[in-house]
Amino acid sequence: MASQKVITCPSCKTTFNVNEETFTHLLSHLKEDEIERNVKKRLDLAKVEKQNEINFAKEQLKNEMQKIVTAGEKEILSLKADIKSLTNSNNELKKNQQESIKLAKITAKNELRDEITKRDLQVQSLNSKLTLANNENLLKLQNLSDKHKITINDLTSEIERLKTLKSKLSTKMIGESLEQHCETQFNLMRADGLKNATFVKDNNLKNGTKADYLLKVFSDDQIEVASAIFEMKNETDSDSKKKKNSDFFEKLDKDRKDKNCKYAILVSALEPQNDFYNRGIVEISDYPYMYAVRPSCFNAIISLIRDFGMDTLNEKRELNIIKSQSIDLTNFEDNLENFKNAFGINFDRASKNFNQAIEQITKIIEQLEKTKTFLMKVQDNFRIANGKAQGITIKRLTNGNPFMERIFKMIREEKNEKE
Repeated sequence: MASQKVITCPSCKTTFNVNEETFTHLLSHLKEDEIERNVKKRLDLAKVEKQNEINFAKEQLKNEMQKIVTAGEKEILSLKADIKSLTNSNNELKKNQQESIKLAKITAKNELRDEITKRDLQVQSLNSKLTLANNENLLKLQNLSDKHKITINDLTSEIERLKTLKSKLSTKMIGESLEQHCETQFNLMRADGLKNATFVKDNNLKNGTKADYLLKVFSDDQIEVASAIFEMKNETDSDSKKKKNSDFFEKLDKDRKDKNCKYAILVSALEPQNDFYNRGIVEISDYPYMYAVRPSCFNAIISLIRDFGMDTLNEKRELNIIKSQSIDLTNFEDNLENFKNAFGINFDRASKNFNQAIEQITKIIEQLEKTKTFLMKVQDNFRIANGKAQGITIKRLTNGNPFMERIFKMIREEKNEKE
């Protein structure tokens, strides 16, 4: 029988008898509980120690953080103080800088104002000189313009005089027909070597036609030395509108033969732009003894016919003697042929000289017209120059000048600041 063990309950103090096995079993349980309690106690103690260490560490950390914060605050305060000091220094510097800038601006403005005043005086002086020069130029331009006007007026008068002279030579008077003009001119010439000449209208129809005028030139002993028929065609005549001189040549030649005249003369103002007829006196080569003349050459053709006729007076006197004595006419015909040739040469020379005179007058008129045009252009240039001189201003004179532009800019800025 196993031995018994007596144990007392620690709580109620009751005693129990237990065998060894149970006691061992209980003892093992008690040991485990003790161990567990010890472990728990140690764990709790370790927890407490750990917590104490944590709390201590926290306290140390807190202290360190406080130290860091305190040191940071001190550093911040120090930095703030430095910043404040720097700010004050910066403000002082800015203030000094602003005062320096202000002082520099005032100095620059004063210098600029002095420079502007100086420049204004120079500009006023320049403007006065410019005005004086402009007035002098205007006076010169006016004098030149007056002189050119006088010259232009003189040239215009000369041109008009020459045109009048040419117009008189061309003979187209308003209200006076060409026939009346030619008849008037002939009557004026009668006192100058044409006392024994007649110039009458042809009123006798022959084969249904007639000429306008018949010219007969006689010597003092009433020998007929020249004869011619005249046909007058004016560009204003209703029956000659849009016609040409050549339209009348055939009829004129027929009338010359029917009237038994030596020459056929067409006095015509037709085809005024035709250079051939504008030569003055031209021979119509397709018809014998036929000439076309401008009205300006009427007096000249009358004089030529008279002179050539008088040159044949001796031959005609001899011819009359020969006819009365029935003498051989061979030598006379030779002399007459020579006379015809001489007449043609003299006629051509006279016609050429007359045409040259007309051409010379025309050239003079053209040259004077060109001179007048040139002077008118000069006058226009004077007027343009005068306009440009009137338009000169100080702004234009200083345009593009950097210094003056800078001055004007600063003046505007100063004005804006005052406003």
